[in-house]
Amino acid sequence: MINKTLLAVAIIGSSSGLSAAEFNGAEFTLGYSRLSEGGYSLNTNDLGASGSLSFGETFVLDGGIAYSRVGSGSDDLDLTVLSLSGDYTGFENATAGAFLDVSRLSGDGGSYGIYHYGVQGSYNVQNVVFSGYLGRGDSSDMGLKSTVGGVTANYAFANGLDIGAYFDREYIDDIFGLSDYGVSFGYDLSANTPVPAYLNASFGRYELDGYPRDQMRLSLTVPLGREASKGRKPLHGHSTFSTVIGSLMGALTMDPPPPPP
Repeated sequence: MINKTLLAVAIIGSSSGLSAAEFNGAEFTLGYSRLSEGGYSLNTNDLGASGSLSFGETFVLDGGIAYSRVGSGSDDLDLTVLSLSGDYTGFENATAGAFLDVSRLSGDGGSYGIYHYGVQGSYNVQNVVFSGYLGRGDSSDMGLKSTVGGVTANYAFANGLDIGAYFDREYIDDIFGLSDYGVSFGYDLSANTPVPAYLNASFGRYELDGYPRDQMRLSLTVPLGREASKGRKPLHGHSTFSTVIGSLMGALTMDPPPPPP
């Protein structure tokens, strides 16, 4: 199935009449996430980089890498995500394409590969961008398969501000479902200052089979050769399971509750 996804990217590219590649730019993101419940919290820092190439006027190839260390002490887990997607952009105000993500989860218990692949698309009307994806996850190392899907909507104001909402879900076959939903707020500093940077904050919940936990995420993105892409910047663009893998593995750290007044 992964080969079919790569074939889909190739077909999209060939149908658009590939020509010499043109570099569209890149961006680098520093992220911080916090998953909390009562006096417990999971704090995660991550780094990411992505770039984009155009082939003619109707095909765009995007690639990226992200890294995170989840947990503390002997419970540390390293997560690395490589992503690739191809999109046909010849439609009016819309795109359609396919994606492939290859993740590697490493810790004292071993190393596990996780693959996600599927289709994606977006639609732009005035200042609102709607996007969505649907696909499958596969980890033979862990004996798990999943179905993934998600939708986002983001509205950009003329003054550099933007607001958005998102919903992502991953269902691990015959085991459990994990949802991630909330709202995001962004600000492009380059709209009113000479600083080429984009800030985003999102607030919402992760929900495991109806059992919710509060979550927040902060990110700083520095673009190179283009404006920064708007909206929430998750660690993994197509897998809720991978994003919160630390909590699922029990790598929670204790934050003492505040003293009574």
